[in-house]
Amino acid sequence: MVVITPSTDHVTVSPNATMTGLAAPSRGSTRLSTWTVRMDAGTTGPEDSISREQVWTVTEGTRELPWAR
Repeated sequence: MVVITPSTDHVTVSPNATMTGLAAPSRGSTRLSTWTVRMDAGTTGPEDSISREQVWTVTEGTRELPWAR
C-alpha cells in the first residue's frame, strides 16, 4: 500500500477554492484522481471537465451536482 501525504507541490488555489491533489496518474495511480477541496460556504466553482475518474469526499457541508437536479 502506498501512503499519500498532501504536498504543497500539488495544491491549486483559485478565487473560489483550494484544491490539494492526492492520488493521480502523475503520482502513481493508474487512472484514479483524488482531491481534497476547501471552499467557503456560498461560493461556486467553475464548470468542470473531467477526463478521468475522480473521487470527491464531502467531509463537511454539501455539494450540489448540476447533473443531479
